[in-house]
Amino acid sequence: MRGNTYRADDLLARLAKAYGWTDKFMEFKTKDAFKQLVEPAMLAAVSRMWVKERVLYLDIPHAAAKSDMQYRLGELKEAINKMLGHPYLQALALK
Repeated sequence: MRGNTYRADDLLARLAKAYGWTDKFMEFKTKDAFKQLVEPAMLAAVSRMWVKERVLYLDIPHAAAKSDMQYRLGELKEAINKMLGHPYLQALALK
């Protein structure tokens, strides 16, 4: 065995960290978890969704849907983090 050999999973983990893929992957998983947890009618009310600095931002133009979502933010944050397997998401914010 040579001195510069790596296991494939170790090499991929190093590449992901070096190129910032880990954060992008977690952003994707966070949005996917949100989509799985929210009912279709509420999901349809979300016009835009993005993750920045571990906060999931939701753009909801309809006042009634925004009000309903406001009451569920804490519950959704906990459920998303549970689906992710660790406390990645710090907050959900409505725009």
